[in-house]
Amino acid sequence: MAISEDVHNLTEQLLEDQILIAGLNDRYPPDFVSDLCCLALNRLPVRYVRHHVDALSALSDGERQDLTREVISAIKDCEHFLKKDRRIEERDIIAL
Repeated sequence: MAISEDVHNLTEQLLEDQILIAGLNDRYPPDFVSDLCCLALNRLPVRYVRHHVDALSALSDGERQDLTREVISAIKDCEHFLKKDRRIEERDIIAL
């Protein structure tokens, strides 16, 4: 068994989905989005699964909505934190 091939963190997929929905890949450079993902994932619960579809169908609508809200909140908090980081030059953040 290869863990990296057989086991996945469901929260990573939900985070990726919300980043795409919010258009963050278009607004920020790749390094910023990678940092945001790392920070957000460290704030979120880990849900290891073998198959995303099975795991998502096992969640109730309420659980799925709660987890999605947690992901969105973590993204917003981490985006705000990174934008305040003095090590990042303003020119590195693409404005809308």
